[in-house]
Amino acid sequence: MTITVGKGSAAGSMTASANRLAVDWADIGRFAEALTFARKELFAPTQAIRKRHGLGPRGIWIIGLIANGRICFQSDITKLWKIGRSMVTEEVALLTRSMLISTAPDTADRRQIRLVLTAKGKAVNDELGAAFSGAIGEKLASYRPEELELCISLLNDLGGVTAKGNLAGIAAKAD
Repeated sequence: MTITVGKGSAAGSMTASANRLAVDWADIGRFAEALTFARKELFAPTQAIRKRHGLGPRGIWIIGLIANGRICFQSDITKLWKIGRSMVTEEVALLTRSMLISTAPDTADRRQIRLVLTAKGKAVNDELGAAFSGAIGEKLASYRPEELELCISLLNDLGGVTAKGNLAGIAAKAD
């Protein structure tokens, strides 16, 4: 599999065996610019929901991670996002006060705080899913599933969240 990247002077290619992508600054700049524009579209559906429930900037994403089974402990968030425990504690407190999640010490390791969606949290996650389906689903509908998977892999790699990275350990612990 060879993928040609951009039209820059040193347009690169990625081979499955080498798993290397050679790009020039023009390609990287275009990629970063596209991420900037996409960010607006990704956050727009969350704004009204966040305001209605008094959530911080990460609250909606935490709900999604819990709903999708990607995390189950408060410490997972600090590892996944590489942020401080105090920031996570604040977000979890907001979600708990809004009655979107419940927390309890884990039965196997009482030092771990288990996060569980409440019925209200599940309803907010469903609302968020509907908002994203409408806002972003139409824009992604013209892409083939393998193109979307490639994009997801690329973004996860860029963010340091890969099957071999920190999320894999978190997902295994959740089971």
